[in-house]
Amino acid sequence: MILLITNDLKAQFVGQMTTLAIQPQIDKHTVVYSLMELRESLPDRNGDRAAAVITSFFDALTESVLDVCLARHVPRARANQQADADSSLSDLK
Repeated sequence: MILLITNDLKAQFVGQMTTLAIQPQIDKHTVVYSLMELRESLPDRNGDRAAAVITSFFDALTESVLDVCLARHVPRARANQQADADSSLSDLK
């Protein structure tokens, strides 16, 4: 059941990221820890633990995606600010 949900979420999420050429980098320790916690929560039928792990993993993924997106947009914003500043200076001359 979890494999089906995971595959569906992965297909949706990765599909969108691929379309946008976003390649997030998640810390390897986070991935290993998340998988270990999820694996241990299943035999115990501990839904709260599994949910917490999944939420934590997606938080790390979200942070990674944001880092990639911000890195893309910050240089453009700085370039636009510089262009605005240059035009302002030329207006003063």
